[in-house]
Amino acid sequence: MGDNIKSLRKENSELLKQIQNLSQEFEQLKSKMASSMVDTNLNEVSKSIQFLSNEYDVFMSFKGQAEEKLNNMMSSLALVEKKALALSQAIEAIHRYNYQYNIKITGIPQTNAYESAEETTKICLKLFKKIGAEELTANDIDISHRIPNRHRSTKPPVIICKFVRRLAKERVMKYRKRSANITNVDLGFPSTITVHKISMFDHLTPMMQDLFQKCKVFQKDNGYRFCWTRNSSIFIRRTEDDQAHCIRSAEDLDYL
Repeated sequence: MGDNIKSLRKENSELLKQIQNLSQEFEQLKSKMASSMVDTNLNEVSKSIQFLSNEYDVFMSFKGQAEEKLNNMMSSLALVEKKALALSQAIEAIHRYNYQYNIKITGIPQTNAYESAEETTKICLKLFKKIGAEELTANDIDISHRIPNRHRSTKPPVIICKFVRRLAKERVMKYRKRSANITNVDLGFPSTITVHKISMFDHLTPMMQDLFQKCKVFQKDNGYRFCWTRNSSIFIRRTEDDQAHCIRSAEDLDYL
């Protein structure tokens, strides 16, 4: 699956380069056409009518060839952009498939700099048990691991927990609000370790995470009370009695 994504990303990058090259060539041709028109205007006063006629014929021939080339370039550009879009959508589909059983957990301290996947899984199981999903076992978890902070931060690294079944994930997410009340004792940490608010979220793909941030900004700017994710989908609602809207793209926000 990883090789497929790398291959699609490489092809997508090559297509974007083609788009850039075609755009540059397009601008150069436009500049050449404009220059030709200026030169014709500057010299027409001093030329004879016959010479102007000849120049006009030459220019019209050049104009026809240029327009044909521009049309061909625009067609090529449209095809490349269409293929690039299809590749981006394919990459996003693969990401969503890989992320669909994942949750993101924030706020759990890391007491061991070299915490293993097994140790992280044990911490997750203690958390799940304390919030009410006590029937889950290690067999319900594919892998759990920490994600290093991208920037310097005092916050503990995020935990990504990948389940083997959707039902296991849904069971945990059903009680996720209870995680805010979990203490260091609940997780077996010593009293010297402080546990602040623990939160659990759907693990969104980078594209969906970016869209979610845009939805949060829209929520704040437009007086919407609720904005949340469920099963890797984004929803927004103005009030408790209002209809919930599923947001699939930034354009969906324009229709609200």
